[in-house]
Amino acid sequence: MDERQRQIREGAGLEESKLNVEFIDWLKKWGPYFLITLAVVVLVWRGTEFLKQRRQQTVDKAFIEYRQLTEALLFTGELNTSPESFIQFAEAHKRTPGLASEARLEAARIFMRAVSVGVEPGARMQADGSYAETDLLTDARREQLVGRARDLYAIVLEATEGKIGMDLLAVQAAFGLAAAGEALERWDEASGWYDRAIAIADAARFIELSALASERKEGLAKLKSLPRLYAQAELPRRPEPLLDSGFDLQQWFPDVPPDLAPEADSGTTDDPDGDTPPEAGAADDPATPPEGN
Repeated sequence: MDERQRQIREGAGLEESKLNVEFIDWLKKWGPYFLITLAVVVLVWRGTEFLKQRRQQTVDKAFIEYRQLTEALLFTGELNTSPESFIQFAEAHKRTPGLASEARLEAARIFMRAVSVGVEPGARMQADGSYAETDLLTDARREQLVGRARDLYAIVLEATEGKIGMDLLAVQAAFGLAAAGEALERWDEASGWYDRAIAIADAARFIELSALASERKEGLAKLKSLPRLYAQAELPRRPEPLLDSGFDLQQWFPDVPPDLAPEADSGTTDDPDGDTPPEAGAADDPATPPEGN
């Protein structure tokens, strides 16, 4: 019994010794490679976490800058804001495609708003409510601004159509391209962009936007027959006030605006009933009857 237990203990010792030797041999052969692999995995993990952190910081900074731009836009208004700041923002933040596309859409809206009003983007209104002659858009300049808006809308549509989470931006870009076609009176082109907007909205299940695009497409026929809106420079000059003729002009021409009617001479005697004007040949003496009766 004791001999058997002694043999068992001796055999166990031999097995343990054999395992220790094999483990030491394995460490000598593969240990350095294992440590190098482990170090590489740790470095890759730390590097990935660092890049994620830097990426998040960049996105946060971009959102802060864009919020500042939009707050300035709300404070000054679209007409008083230059679209170049939004374009520069989009170029500087290409790695945040959502914000870059939103900035390009905002810049395009400013261009289209300026075209609809007929003044340069960023133009300042004068004290009398008008704009300087140099700020008024010519036909060539108007087409140029619409062209810039179209280019921005096209970039956004290419960058967002079919991308997950960017369907709304794509629909807005298609609407913008349709509006640019309307501004240039290219009705077939506008109709095609509305069809594109309908397709994107239907795929994204934007039911209301799809219905709106269909409604605007049907309304293109009405837009063709609308009268032309003239720019301020194309309007006729306002007539100068009439010279003082010695009588109340509005008494005989009530349709004349008050600011065009001269004030009556204080020495002129008018009929209180307003039936007949004083005759030019009447005598100074009110008792003298007029001649010719």
